Amino acid sequence: MAPRKLLPTMSLEVFEDEILFTRAAVKADPDAADLLSLTDAWMGMVESARAAAFRAREGVADADGARSVANHRLDAACEKFGDGLLLAVGKDRASARWTRFFDRAVSRFIRMPLAAQVNRVKGWLTGAADAELDKNRTDLGMWTEKAAGALVATAGTATARGDAWIARDSLAEGLTAARDGLAEALASRARERNMGRDWPSVFFRTTPRRETVEELETAPAPATPATP
Repeated sequence: MAPRKLLPTMSLEVFEDEILFTRAAVKADPDAADLLSLTDAWMGMVESARAAAFRAREGVADADGARSVANHRLDAACEKFGDGLLLAVGKDRASARWTRFFDRAVSRFIRMPLAAQVNRVKGWLTGAADAELDKNRTDLGMWTEKAAGALVATAGTATARGDAWIARDSLAEGLTAARDGLAEALASRARERNMGRDWPSVFFRTTPRRETVEELETAPAPATPATP
């Protein structure tokens, strides 16, 4: 009987458990020990998939952290600009100078989706001349660019997460095929040495300890990234 098929939805620990058990069993049986070399590359296959998963997680963390900081700092820059502008217009929120920049309270303005906020502030910086804006131009410009970059990085994490899923799928397929190859070699050995038809099955786990999978490692990224 062939070893059970391994699935990409299984955790990397499951793959490792399968490999460790099989290698230990092969080493323990003198009639199979010389076949151990057939399993030598298996753990490296897991490590390759683990590296791809870590790169994806690291990319998500980098993008999330950068976006969080840029969003907070851009909000603070907008509030500072709004406070100064409000004083400059005599607290007249109906004045054209005020409404040119803020069509709502600043507290509501900074709660809009980050991408929309970035676009609005970019519009100020490229299309408006105002003394109060000039005082805040450096901070607004810097954090707008950083926020825009973080949004691009967030969208880019979909590629890394997709690569991690492909790596996991390839691992499951490749390790299943390799295990089938070992099982065939063991079956041939069993026929040669009259070991019995069930002998090859003792080298593969039948009751795995865990089957869970880490969501971030395996799930493809959503098509539209969330923004604060």
